[in-house]
Amino acid sequence: SGGTNYDIGTGYSRSLASGSNSPTVNLTVPASIPAGTYSLRGAVWNDNNSSGSIDGGDTLLSGAFNYGSFTVTSPLTATLSNITTNPTSGPVGTAMTWSYTVNANQSGNVLLGAQLRSSGGTNYDIGTGYAKTLSSGTSSYSISISVPSGVPDGTYSLRGAVWRDNDSDGVINPGVDTILSGPSTYNSFTVTSPL
Repeated sequence: SGGTNYDIGTGYSRSLASGSNSPTVNLTVPASIPAGTYSLRGAVWNDNNSSGSIDGGDTLLSGAFNYGSFTVTSPLTATLSNITTNPTSGPVGTAMTWSYTVNANQSGNVLLGAQLRSSGGTNYDIGTGYAKTLSSGTSSYSISISVPSGVPDGTYSLRGAVWRDNDSDGVINPGVDTILSGPSTYNSFTVTSPL
């Protein structure tokens, strides 16, 4: 709205036929653009030197004109501040309710990660992520899980993280999804021998 232009790329090569054309391009909003509402501004250039990008040897055929608008929103941020469990002890297979305290700057969909962490630093994953919709502000979110098989007796920290599910598949994929907060450890659960 203040008249600042943000270039997205250096031109997108398309071949036009005689008459009306409706070419499309796939664009990504650059990270440097602040949140706000922007006009979509475009132009058509003749690529005189066949470089595939807009440069000094090209001729402006039409534009630049504003059409429609696009709103850039602030990214979701979240801070994990606590995890508690009920019950606090039991053998392998025990059903637990974990409660996460999370502060978010806006509503958004995330995955909550859960692990038991031994005093020696060994992590035991519990599931592959638990989908939740965060509300703006600080709220508590609960998941129902069980002590996984193969976890030796002992006392473990509750280890969790908040992930952005970038590929929307409902599963935490390191290298694809993004950690918003954590992993952090809070409180404890004691795995006991079965009766």
